Amino acid sequence: MILQIESSVFDDRYSGALKFFSNLGINNYAYFDFKLNDLKGCSELSEDTIQEWELLDDVYTRDSASFEMTNRVVVVAKQQECDLDKTPPVVDIESAKRLLTTPFEIWLENARNDKNFLMCALGRNIRGRLDEQNEQGRLRFDGKGGVGELKKNLMVNNDRLKERAKIFVIIDSDSDSPYTPGRDNQEVISLCREKGIYNHCLERRMIENYIPHEYEIAKRERYDADSPIVQKWKIYRSFTLDQRFCFHLKKGFKYQSYHPDLYSGVSREDKDTLENGFGQNIADFFSDLEQREVIHQEMKAHDETSELENIADKIQKVTRLPK
Repeated sequence: MILQIESSVFDDRYSGALKFFSNLGINNYAYFDFKLNDLKGCSELSEDTIQEWELLDDVYTRDSASFEMTNRVVVVAKQQECDLDKTPPVVDIESAKRLLTTPFEIWLENARNDKNFLMCALGRNIRGRLDEQNEQGRLRFDGKGGVGELKKNLMVNNDRLKERAKIFVIIDSDSDSPYTPGRDNQEVISLCREKGIYNHCLERRMIENYIPHEYEIAKRERYDADSPIVQKWKIYRSFTLDQRFCFHLKKGFKYQSYHPDLYSGVSREDKDTLENGFGQNIADFFSDLEQREVIHQEMKAHDETSELENIADKIQKVTRLPK
């Protein structure tokens, strides 16, 4: 997050707040973008505090030249100038202080499986940064109990300050046909856009559709090449991209709401084999913490639309903090 400190804030009346900002800044709570010459507007700043602000300027100048960061908040002195509906949002000094100490929240449908999926989908570097921020209490993963409950949380939440700078929403698409999210999912997307909340709706039906099937086949064939689960994965592998993206891996073909033409070319025998899908616990695939990087590389190899790269890019742009 970047706090863009306007000239009006550099005033003796706000010297305490400026000290607060610089203290949290040198402890890597946020980036600070400001004009160095504005420091002259506050004669009560100590030499040590001025040096801290000069260091903050160096850090922002260095990192902004290397990384694109989109989570920017403008800080002004007068409350009447605040506008959370602007892009970037404009806040007063007290609101900026609250933002600095508020953890960033990644809202998920499921706290365990969705978090494990996300951490496998992200590369080692960003995964390490999120883990570090999580351990420091500066970021948390918040499972809402399904897309319906997540939608309700968005509808009743009235903390506009947090919505504009401290929340990122990730949901399944629950698509019965390619690139057509379910009704609740579409409403979540619309709410996020209306409120200016960072978000991503998965292109595929659910996190299970990102399991790298070639990896699963190769791993299981080493023990029993003719096992029923291997045969299921081979049938799934034979599907078109759209069919794989929309298939309900938990329920299989007993799920009845697919687009009528989507699986018309699949044989009766293959449909019977996948009648009950892969079971309710298939997402446990992502829970092997020791294999996260291996799984990430396999997922990356099957990222036909570069979506995982896009997710990582979005998250890095809004969660990056100084180091």
